[in-house]
Amino acid sequence: MYLVKDHHEPIISHEVFEAANAIIELNGKEKGIQKGEAKYQNRYAFSGRIICGECGGKFKRVKLARYFGYSCNTHVKDKDTCSMRTVPEEPIKGAFVTMMNKLTFGRNKVLVPLSEMFKACRSTEVLSAINELDGQIEKNMERRQQILQFFTKGLLDPAVYTEENEALNEDDTRLKAEKDSLTTQVSGSHEQQEALSKLLKYTAKGLMITEFEPELFTEHVDQIVIYGRTEIGFAMKCGPIFRERID
Repeated sequence: MYLVKDHHEPIISHEVFEAANAIIELNGKEKGIQKGEAKYQNRYAFSGRIICGECGGKFKRVKLARYFGYSCNTHVKDKDTCSMRTVPEEPIKGAFVTMMNKLTFGRNKVLVPLSEMFKACRSTEVLSAINELDGQIEKNMERRQQILQFFTKGLLDPAVYTEENEALNEDDTRLKAEKDSLTTQVSGSHEQQEALSKLLKYTAKGLMITEFEPELFTEHVDQIVIYGRTEIGFAMKCGPIFRERID
């Protein structure tokens, strides 16, 4: 199979396309970053993933005097609302390297027990609670059908029927909401279990990394929580938050 150049009318002209690419490349060179290179990937691995442990706001990448860092948007807009100061970028990368190496080294003491806990929780408590709610919902439905029959046969006062039916409807709404919440929890636990399986598979290799790897970060970390200039937390896709000290 081959492509024929200029076989149809383009959405934008080749001149505009080339000019746009030239601007992108120029901006990257000015910042010492070129698309496709490791620095480019490193820069955007953290995009939208860093949150403030004080106010919950998002962090954005900023250029400081001698290095790049991340600042809380809330703090930038109003220092009285959030006191969180800017955190340098390199220590965050270093903390990730340290954290991943710790998980590899302590795999059997940290990750394996976590996997067993997930399985136990999912198979007993949550599923048992869902089954119990299903039973209550079924009894509720049977009771509503029963009072409806009594009402249609003239055996139940209209006011009493209305009051009890409304109470049963409210109870039914509550029970279904609880079931939906638990079902979502089971679904979330399943996703976390899959993420944990990936982490277990990686750490089983016994590899110790020496530098930040953006693909590894995005594969296993959901968010970074900044607690302060000396401590951050990695909220893993498998559930827990692992805290690390930074300089």
